[in-house]
Amino acid sequence: MDISNEKIRYILQFFFDKGENASQAAENVNSVFGPDTVTVSHGQFQFHCGNFDVKDYSRSGRPIAKNVDNIMYIVESGRHLRTVLITQEIKLARKTVWNHLNKAEYE
Repeated sequence: MDISNEKIRYILQFFFDKGENASQAAENVNSVFGPDTVTVSHGQFQFHCGNFDVKDYSRSGRPIAKNVDNIMYIVESGRHLRTVLITQEIKLARKTVWNHLNKAEYE
């Protein structure tokens, strides 16, 4: 069953408000949504500290998917480019470009 992290946090908050501890809440959630859906983690600890924010905010970092699309676009437009030229244009590490080219079975 596909369930979002935000929904799981709401469910964990419900069990916290009900007075259950982290292991009881994890056991209840896992019995409904399958084993290893949640583990006893810092999520319950955050509720004890007064952090009741359950939103799943976006994380910082490079947009890898966009960069991968750019790699494939560059390769398809000119197959004889070297990885050094691709890395300079996209501003990614050479190893990252190399890994994505290998996954796409380019040599």
